[in-house]
Amino acid sequence: MYRYYIFDIKNKFKNDENLYRLLKTLYTLNLKYINYGELLYNEMCKPTDRSKVEEILRDYNAKKVEQKYFVCLNDEITIVVIKYSRLIIISNKLYPDIFNRLKIEKENLFVCNFLNDNYFYVSKCCKNI
Repeated sequence: MYRYYIFDIKNKFKNDENLYRLLKTLYTLNLKYINYGELLYNEMCKPTDRSKVEEILRDYNAKKVEQKYFVCLNDEITIVVIKYSRLIIISNKLYPDIFNRLKIEKENLFVCNFLNDNYFYVSKCCKNI
């Protein structure tokens, strides 16, 4: 399974070559520095647009169980968790279908797979799917 963290990046940070490193640092930040991390995050990222994501999930007929949405398409199983600061997407596909819809809705969504040190803008992925 692939685990992705998706952040809505503010325009002034969109072309920052250190963006992934900054987000990974926040991801692994010691809790005693959480106030500093929150300030840095708020400078770089916008809050998740919950209503827009829920609308997309309704289009996929996602089933909600507690705080998780389950999307099942053919041989793809994707779990979406909506947090204030990010989306968490867990899928058995390298590029889940929901990326195609997200790239239409928002251009500054930055995807991080911290376990594999992989990152990209959702708008630039999945062009041939």
